[in-house]
Amino acid sequence: MEDTLFNDFISGFPPYTHQIDLGRFAKYAVYAIRNGNSFDLRKEELRNRLEGDICEEIVDKYQSYFEWTREVITAINEIDEVNIR
Repeated sequence: MEDTLFNDFISGFPPYTHQIDLGRFAKYAVYAIRNGNSFDLRKEELRNRLEGDICEEIVDKYQSYFEWTREVITAINEIDEVNIR
C-alpha cells in the first residue's frame, strides 16, 4: 500500500506543488509513518523525477512536510493517550 500511495504522489506533474500533489503526499506520509518508515528511502525516487536547481529545494520541502506530519501524528497519539486515561 505504501508503494502505491507514493507512486500516486509521483505520478503527478513535477514540481509537485499542486494541492492534489500535497494531498497525495500526505496520504503516503501518514501511511509510512504509521508503519515506522522514513522518507529517506524515497528521496532518491523524487530526485530522479525532478530536474535542475529546484530539485533539492523541493526534496527538502517534502522532507520537512514528512517530519511535520510525524510530529502531528505523535501529538495526536499523545492527546489520545491522555484522553483514554
